[in-house]
Amino acid sequence: MDREEILQKSRKENKGADLYENDLLREGGNVAFAMIMILCIVFSFIQEFLDIEIVKGFWALTFTLPASGYTVRALRTKDRWDMIRALAGWGAVVLWSVLYVRDMLAVSVIL
Repeated sequence: MDREEILQKSRKENKGADLYENDLLREGGNVAFAMIMILCIVFSFIQEFLDIEIVKGFWALTFTLPASGYTVRALRTKDRWDMIRALAGWGAVVLWSVLYVRDMLAVSVIL
């Protein structure tokens, strides 16, 4: 087999996806998630320091990203640990969402 045949076979096996590009996208997603977490932590500390109530919606949105990623991985690979991570992530999303809605309802009752 020559180089072109190997590349064509590889593309066919990977459904036209470029493995290097997929790896870059995955790594970029990991960096983006880390930056989101850092910003949420910084914003929460600033809000706590200024005696402002923490916006729980930030945290609900933040945990949606890993929960979605682990869900897709768990469904494709049937990996038990990915399923546990996905469930933990969705649990965090639900918890922060409920707390956020509770705070919004309390504000609307006051007004």
